[in-house]
Amino acid sequence: MKPLETSDWPRLVRPGSRVFIGGGASVPFALVESMLSMAAGFKDVELVHIHGLGETPWIAPKYEQVLRTNSFYLTPALRDAVERGQADYTPCAMSELASLFKTGPLPLDVALIQVSPPDAEGFCSLGVSVDIVMSAVKCARVVIAQVNPKMPRTCGDTLISTRKIGWFIKRAAALPE
Repeated sequence: MKPLETSDWPRLVRPGSRVFIGGGASVPFALVESMLSMAAGFKDVELVHIHGLGETPWIAPKYEQVLRTNSFYLTPALRDAVERGQADYTPCAMSELASLFKTGPLPLDVALIQVSPPDAEGFCSLGVSVDIVMSAVKCARVVIAQVNPKMPRTCGDTLISTRKIGWFIKRAAALPE
């Protein structure tokens, strides 16, 4: 894992990239904020995600020339973005999303996720929103993590090795409820 600098974004999110944003209570808002600070230099970037708790700043009209959103779940804010032509809605069962990333029409270039701090063996937990995030981690070319000491460690298939995480930022943030 390497610390992420704002200046790293242009080489991580290349023209034509498809970027997954973790959802639910695990939207990595610090990563999103950092990425959006460099969005003016992006070209033809697609953001894919499920429903997240909290705001969706990436669908602000000021990003419509460089970012396009494709959501698998529709919220009122996303509906407005779809209606103005900045976003797409692809209804899909959660159980089918992994195949879209792995062998289907939506291969991932970058996954933005939120994790707990690593344990003594070098494993972080995906915490409260494993859902489709584990598939995104396994399929993405690059994994970028927000390491959040407020993210609880959870049991089951939630662990990710720090070797799989290319870049990270450490930012404590309360999880949305």
